Amino acid sequence: MIRKKIKPAFLTAFILLLIVTSNAAGNDTFDIEKNYRDARFSQVADFLEKKDYNKLTLKEKLLLIECLTRTAKTSMALEKMDKIFADAGTQPPTAEILTTAGILYTSLGRLHEAKDFLHRALTLEKNSPKAMLAEAMLRLYFQEYEKAETLHGQIAAKHPAWKKTNLFLFAGLEIYKASRNPKKLKETYHLLARKHKKINKRHYRNSKANSRIFKKALKGKMFSVTAAAQRVVLPMENYRAREAKKIIRLKINDKTFKVLLDTGNAVGWFIYSRELKEILKAERGGRSLTRMGLETGTLEGYHVLCKSVDFGAFKMEFAAGQYVPKPYPEFFDANLNPVFIRERVVSLDYIEQKLVLSSKESFDKELAASTLDSVKLPWYGYERAFIPAVVNKSSGLAMIETGAEDIALKLDFARRRQFPLKAGKRYLANGKVFEFFRTPVDLAVGKFHFVRLAAEVWPLNRIYNPITGLTADIIIGPSALEGKFIVSFDPFDKNIILQYKK
Repeated sequence: MIRKKIKPAFLTAFILLLIVTSNAAGNDTFDIEKNYRDARFSQVADFLEKKDYNKLTLKEKLLLIECLTRTAKTSMALEKMDKIFADAGTQPPTAEILTTAGILYTSLGRLHEAKDFLHRALTLEKNSPKAMLAEAMLRLYFQEYEKAETLHGQIAAKHPAWKKTNLFLFAGLEIYKASRNPKKLKETYHLLARKHKKINKRHYRNSKANSRIFKKALKGKMFSVTAAAQRVVLPMENYRAREAKKIIRLKINDKTFKVLLDTGNAVGWFIYSRELKEILKAERGGRSLTRMGLETGTLEGYHVLCKSVDFGAFKMEFAAGQYVPKPYPEFFDANLNPVFIRERVVSLDYIEQKLVLSSKESFDKELAASTLDSVKLPWYGYERAFIPAVVNKSSGLAMIETGAEDIALKLDFARRRQFPLKAGKRYLANGKVFEFFRTPVDLAVGKFHFVRLAAEVWPLNRIYNPITGLTADIIIGPSALEGKFIVSFDPFDKNIILQYKK
């Protein structure tokens, strides 16, 4: 039996996005602008795609491009965006065109080009709420959290009508989660609760419950980590035989729990064991829906806040996340994304099989003394580990995904780059057949190369960011790192360092 990887895929904001899209209008009175501001991007795109594209106004074309972008349909959006620039000829693009281009290029992972487009848009129209919001979200990928918060606040002050829109509020959840601001998260969920009070009681109760758990985090710092020494070490173990995914052990009293180290987990902290949830006295928030693996589909759980999680070598406080019951008995007990730790440099040592948390000073000294070959790469992303890469001589955005398997590509990216694709099938435990593709790959990450004769190519259309639409072009899983690499995440210099044992 082949069991496809079980994988938490979506953010809290996306759960709310799923909630509101169920209320979208489906008749001739469809209000495009209202549905757009309510973050019903798929509905807006579907509505506009049914019309004759050539008869759409420029504003409608740009809105279609943006909504396709925010739902990860970037190839379709890019073709239409290129045509708009071509049709403009020598005429300078407007702020609206530049803003849409900035949103699109953010989704494509071409972050520096996106930054240029949005800078030009805001130069032409400095108080554009759409451009300001796009800029705020882009700043998160450069880990400029204060700037993102400032822009979000300026939109509220200068454009009061935007304050009650789902787009503004969902972006706020992303921004304040990234900046670890429980006060603003509490306030944002409170605003969502007020909005749904007379519309949907269940959604009202969920948002109110989430607001309440973040109120309990006001006296601390979310995902704060303390350790007794400048450098602490925990052993890593294989989750299962013949797999490179790693777990660490969480020991509480006479109980031991398996915690997966998963840099693709955008929530930060998942609990799957009911016993662990009860031992940690996890505060319960609102209902959550989590999309997992090809076999299990969507699972229902709820948001949680753990005041303290003590791993022995280090302690993590105010870990906000979700509880989802185990999809099958042998599943791990919890899932931690180590890149959520910002007080230390975090190293996943796939050579000596250990997790290391170091102070910045300690890490720099050890790196300077190391005899391993190494490369420093810019770290883009606030909940995931994105780095620049080149695959088959084409530039792309790669994600180090320790909860995945090996090297894989996004289908949309592979098709856009015209890579040769060979169809394949995978038989799932439920008897269904899942179709995917394979292609030869030469992946360059700095000076290191990963060569695969038949890397898997997947749609990856379920793990995009719910606001920006961004997902990785390339996945680097733990099998590519096993026995050869140390991967370190430096939140101080915003770098990811790869060290290689020849």
